[in-house]
Amino acid sequence: DGTVAYAGRIDSRYRERGVKSPAKVRDDLREAILDLLAGKPVRIPRLAAGGCPLDRPEVPQQHAASVPNAETPTVEAVTFYRDVLPILHEHCQRCHSPGQVGPFALLSYEDACDWIETALEEIDAKRMPPAQVESDLELSGTPPPSPADVAMLRQWVASEKPQGNPDDAPPLAPLPDYGAFEEILGPPDIVIDLPSVAQLGPQGEDIYRNFIFPLNRPDDLRVRAIQLLPSNRAIVHHALIGYLDRATCVQAVKDHGGRDGMSNPLDQMPGFWDNMGAGFKVPPVRADGIPRTSFVSGYIPGNRSMICPEDVDVIIPAGSDIVAQMHYHRTGKLETDSSQIGLWIDKDPPAVTKKMMNLVFLFGGFQSIPAGVKDYRVTGRYTLEHDAAFVGAAPHAHGLAMWMSLQATLPGQTKPILLIRNPKWDFNWQSASWLKKPLHLPKGTVIEAEVSYNNTADNPHNPYDPPQTVWLGESTFDEMLLPMLLLASERPLDPESKSFVAFNMSMARSEFLRRLVERNYRYRRGPDGTVAIDPSYNKENHPQSIEDAKKK
Repeated sequence: DGTVAYAGRIDSRYRERGVKSPAKVRDDLREAILDLLAGKPVRIPRLAAGGCPLDRPEVPQQHAASVPNAETPTVEAVTFYRDVLPILHEHCQRCHSPGQVGPFALLSYEDACDWIETALEEIDAKRMPPAQVESDLELSGTPPPSPADVAMLRQWVASEKPQGNPDDAPPLAPLPDYGAFEEILGPPDIVIDLPSVAQLGPQGEDIYRNFIFPLNRPDDLRVRAIQLLPSNRAIVHHALIGYLDRATCVQAVKDHGGRDGMSNPLDQMPGFWDNMGAGFKVPPVRADGIPRTSFVSGYIPGNRSMICPEDVDVIIPAGSDIVAQMHYHRTGKLETDSSQIGLWIDKDPPAVTKKMMNLVFLFGGFQSIPAGVKDYRVTGRYTLEHDAAFVGAAPHAHGLAMWMSLQATLPGQTKPILLIRNPKWDFNWQSASWLKKPLHLPKGTVIEAEVSYNNTADNPHNPYDPPQTVWLGESTFDEMLLPMLLLASERPLDPESKSFVAFNMSMARSEFLRRLVERNYRYRRGPDGTVAIDPSYNKENHPQSIEDAKKK
């Protein structure tokens, strides 16, 4: 009868332009057609279409520069080779080139003709370049395109994208090779291979696994740079890199080297599993105050090595192995990874006094984020017990976070210093920020982190549709506030890894409450006041044995 039965999106894969939803995809158009064929009213007749990225190839045309007449002032045309290519090389091509994380290339004239409108749209929305940050301090790295750069790109589009002369292109530096170790420092002094290949099945939950890269040197190592080099960047979501003494590593594999955390029968992983990460058992501090375990660096897509400032070293004690807590996410097909660790050793004489690098976890203590709350604020604080220099930070949260800030308030001051602010947090684009010059922070300085979570249907990154209570936890379907602070000091700031232990205690409390609320376990209080799983409860109704649960 000519009535429109359904108008809207094809499916729910994209709830916002360019932002793929992590929730289960609903085939809205297919459901509408099936309803009509069954003679039923369409269950949802109208839905908004957020829009997905489109591949819109063009046939490049060589446009001649405008020929001025007597009444028109001479204006030199914007061309690809002379004007546009340098901007793309500076701000885009490190990711938008074959084999890198960008979904399309921006190397050639043809690439730019196809994708420049999409690129400008992403720049306007501040989704590109990713992980844009604000600060009161001068940050290292490449800033976003300037307003003049963006105006130049728009002028090129408006003038029908002239190609220009390839000879007009200025000399451009080679692009970084993310499949190789950092070139700035030369080859690593030590390269450690993963003892066996990690295999990831097509489907299942994300995997968190602690890999041991055998080092075990007889003397302390003063490391000036460290880099994790994945062989398969498509599956390595991120990693935390630290060291642990050999005896603790051996015991960890003995206790936790089984298949815990593996949800696919094809998963094959070396190393060990434990929700406490690389520092899950903290050995006693050495007599000279050097911790026997610590996190020292991390890996996130788009970053390469962690290079210390000139007067700072990472101290790896004798008898230690490198441990990397790897976070793998699945691609729908069988994948493998053979990551490597590269170390660059400080060759200055031992008499040269240098500070040591500390990685301190600044966590926000919360248990859950209720559904329907659009601006749920969480804060975390860390007070310096000794003088230190702020070198940088790697903020970390999951899909509900909208923005995050780190600020420092010095003793006797009331106005804080904005260290780092992520005004548009994107879980898929997390990166570390480094200062060009470390900032001295005296003892008593308070560093505060604040984040805003949006647990509503308006958040395209919400892992649940419809929204539901989200708990503190490690899974990407959970949430957390865990910025990692890089601080240089003359003595260890957190020798017993108290910040990381406190964070994991908070996660354990959250998991305890979650299981109570979701009725996954039944607990009872013992005569001595301890809480344990009720042994009369049906074991088949919960995922691990009573004995294993008691160990936790």
